[in-house]
Amino acid sequence: MGSTHTRLLFHVVFATHERERRLSAPVRERLFPYLGGFIRNEGGVPVQIGGMPDHVHLLFYWRADRALSDLMRDLKRGSSRWLSESFEELRAFHWQEGYAAFTVSESQKDRVAE
Repeated sequence: MGSTHTRLLFHVVFATHERERRLSAPVRERLFPYLGGFIRNEGGVPVQIGGMPDHVHLLFYWRADRALSDLMRDLKRGSSRWLSESFEELRAFHWQEGYAAFTVSESQKDRVAE
């Protein structure tokens, strides 16, 4: 893609299985950097990552040559495994199926990041 240029900014939200409040503050403190690193390793650029005990918000730039659905499948699978291995209380952890994804204009980036 020598002459292709994109700037695809996505806001993605996904939840814990059955929206259970499994992501305590100490878990989120470690999970969010893990998710950012995962996105970075796959060629994306994390902007903001946050969430609550039952769901996660990601704001990141994504590449045009790889499907968002592939990233989300791999990210959810990898983070589920990582959570299960890293936290005793999350041994059987898994995410709810699916996610919500929205494109965000540059003019709204800071507002969405808040």
